[in-house]
Amino acid sequence: MLNHFVISYQERDFCPGCHSLKNRCKLIGELQTEYYQFGSFRIPSHSGRQKAQVLECEQCGVFFKDLIPDRLSLSRLFESSKEKVWNKFYSYAAEAKLVESLFPRKSIRVMDLGSANGELLRSFEKFSRGLSALDVVKNPQCEKAVTDEYIESGLDEADIKWSGREYDLVTAFDVMEHLGDVRQGLRNIKQFLKPGGLALIETGDAKSWLPRRFGVNNWWYLNRIEHHVAFTLESIFLLAKQEGLEPASAHRKRHKQRAASTNGRTFMRLLQSIMYHLHPKGYIRILSRLTNKTILQPSPALGCDHLFVLLTKCSSNR
Repeated sequence: MLNHFVISYQERDFCPGCHSLKNRCKLIGELQTEYYQFGSFRIPSHSGRQKAQVLECEQCGVFFKDLIPDRLSLSRLFESSKEKVWNKFYSYAAEAKLVESLFPRKSIRVMDLGSANGELLRSFEKFSRGLSALDVVKNPQCEKAVTDEYIESGLDEADIKWSGREYDLVTAFDVMEHLGDVRQGLRNIKQFLKPGGLALIETGDAKSWLPRRFGVNNWWYLNRIEHHVAFTLESIFLLAKQEGLEPASAHRKRHKQRAASTNGRTFMRLLQSIMYHLHPKGYIRILSRLTNKTILQPSPALGCDHLFVLLTKCSSNR
């Protein structure tokens, strides 16, 4: 049974990427869902009569919602759901192998942003000399993995309290889409990095097939309460360069949840995708009535709908 959770919303008048005014951005359309679902909670996606709309910034190419929960409401929601929502365990063996190849024969200091239960940090243990984490709420499982500092903060806070320590590697997997101020988030990534350090970013791809075919406002990714912004590869590169981070490489990939799915779960997602493609509105209407839950566009079973980006802080860059 779903419970109700009270959220206060704030209207966004500017692009979270480059801070262009909202009236200079292109309207894509109203958000598809009228209710968000987060853990065991059902939450209206609108404030009174005002519905959230998705816009595209014509300056930097970022897509964003103009109505988002305020920080206090989100913190309360995350705190109340942290044991249910972000406690799944995944294999990060491929990511660990990549990082080891980027820092051959070197013991590194790592900061993981949006660290959840600390599983990514644990995969780096054998070649690290310090593991740190940052997240909006602390997780008891992550505390066991941290060997340096554990910062309780949003990545886009203007004045993060931290040791001042610089890191060889900063990871931000499924984090950038949560930011209210992308520019500030990238500045903080830069300040965490030592000159020559690397940042690994994974986030949804607004140019993947589903948002291109059905519209970014209908995309399941932006119809989640905690996702405020979506990027293209070009927009990430542009914004990173503006903040002194140089793109080194990038590729598209499947999200970790899809990659870890069983054959049976993958088959079910394929069936859901076929039904949605045949009749999008009918799929959502019928399943919503049958389940009494918020139904979104099904995420792809096999397609690559995420970006994996490597950025570097130039050695001369302070």
